[in-house]
Formats: sequence, structure tokens, C-alpha cells
Amino acid sequence: MTLNNEILNKETLNKDEIVLKWAMMNPYLTDALLMGYLAQRPGACAIIPLPTGESGVGKRYINGDRITRYDFMLQVMFPFSETTDSVNADNFFTQRQWMDWIDEQERIGNYPDFGPDCSEYELRNMAGGPQLSQVYDDGMAQYQFPASLIYLEKKR
Repeated sequence: MTLNNEILNKETLNKDEIVLKWAMMNPYLTDALLMGYLAQRPGACAIIPLPTGESGVGKRYINGDRITRYDFMLQVMFPFSETTDSVNADNFFTQRQWMDWIDEQERIGNYPDFGPDCSEYELRNMAGGPQLSQVYDDGMAQYQFPASLIYLEKKR
């Protein structure tokens, strides 16, 4: 079988779409969750796939199976305050609720389903807390945290 035939015969799954639909179940989202785009308006939410590359592949087994990962960033846009009010603390609290939701999905075993060739999922927050990643001149700020879905992918 040639490489082209092998590629054509593989069933292709859109892992980005699967992760997006799964993440839309988060009850703490403040707006519609978009893939790859964070609008600059209050409450806008995005999931951004992170390039993992070959470094994202862990153990490879002799039969061709491998441990791999899907890394992503969860982002939200909120108004930012330069005073002693609780606006910024509330923004961090919302992102912590998202992180808690990720932890809960791991506890209950609710993962994005990448099909029959993938199993043994593990979901991790990759940071101890959310971060303020950018403050804009219009008073908006971007908050984010990374997460990772690690799984066994069987060779087809």
C-alpha cells in the first residue's frame, strides 16, 4: 500500500472540533466558545490549540502505539480595573472555575472522544492558576490558562 492510499484509507477525525464541542459543556463559559479566535469584547471565550509537535509524543510502543497529547489554551476577555475594586479578582475567579471544571472532568472521566483508536485519557491543567496575558488600551484584558489531554493512540 502506498503512503497516499494509506492516508486516503484512514478515517479522519477533526480533533479540534471534538475538543471544542466537549469544552462547550463548561457551565462557567461567559459567551459562545470559539475555536482559534478571541474577540475583544467582555466575556468572549476561546479555545486555542497549542502546537505540540514531536515533543508531544511520549512513549512509543514496539507495536506502533504511542502516548500523545492535545494541548490547548482556554482564554477569556474581561474588562480590567486599575482600582482596588474586585473586578480583577472576579476575572481570575471565573478562570479558576474553568480550571476546576477541567479537574472535575478528569475525576469523572469525561473526555473528548477521539474515536476507537484512542483510549486511556488523562486531562491536566498545565498551570497552577490562570494568568493575565495582555491588557489593552481600551480597558480590556485577556486571561488564560493551558491544559493538556494525554492519551494512548493505537497504530492503524
